[in-house]
Amino acid sequence: MNNIIYNGQSLRDLGFVVKNHPVHSVAERDLEFASVIGRSGDYIVDNYRYKNVDIPPYEINMLDFDRLQNTDENERRLIDWLMTGDGSYKRFEDSTVPGYFCNAICTNIGEIQRNDINGFLNTSLQFNREPFWYSNEGQNVIEFEGSRTDFTIINPERYYSEPYIKITPANCSVGIGETDLLVNDVAYKFNQLVSNPSVDPFIEIDSEKADVFCGNTDKNAYARFDYFPILQPGENTISIWVKGSSGASILFDVQIIPRWRRL
Repeated sequence: MNNIIYNGQSLRDLGFVVKNHPVHSVAERDLEFASVIGRSGDYIVDNYRYKNVDIPPYEINMLDFDRLQNTDENERRLIDWLMTGDGSYKRFEDSTVPGYFCNAICTNIGEIQRNDINGFLNTSLQFNREPFWYSNEGQNVIEFEGSRTDFTIINPERYYSEPYIKITPANCSVGIGETDLLVNDVAYKFNQLVSNPSVDPFIEIDSEKADVFCGNTDKNAYARFDYFPILQPGENTISIWVKGSSGASILFDVQIIPRWRRL
């Protein structure tokens, strides 16, 4: 019998089990079809995104015989686990998709029924998730040092990923000016990488959130690009180029969480 883990809590550890067979729904491409007078067939307008997925309901019931005397408590724990907290996505794992997780939110708990004979609880759980499943492997930090030296990363999935990148200058006591982060020969330019090492000693780029920052400080004003770095399927090369002779010898520590993903 399969299990789900939501926001760090296992369904099975609460004394419940999923009883229906797994059903996997694939995210739908966001396409529009436009017709033109005098032309047979429609034009395809690709919005270059995938839609959220309503996960088919999980039918669940109680499993742990030792907890039958605590049916009321188990019902409250189930409701509190799924329905409290802020309205944001949480990490979601399904044992039938091993090695991957997605971002989901519980949207509904069905009618909670009790078996008159033994007091078992039966209900259904409904989740809505973001389109992609992220591999656990893609959450590992990849690290390299250097300046102007190409570093190669292999994306094992068939879909491009939107990584998190952290750039820290090594052994630098002064600010660093105009800099290029090159990903597959595409330059992502910064007016200034680090203005004051004691205040903002590194720069962070989150392609998924389209954000540039240092800790809790907004650094988007440094960025001179409209599109954020992506890692294509297969081989990707990454390097850093500091403009000006004064910065040519500066070394950098680069940390990347690639966020490999699939549908």
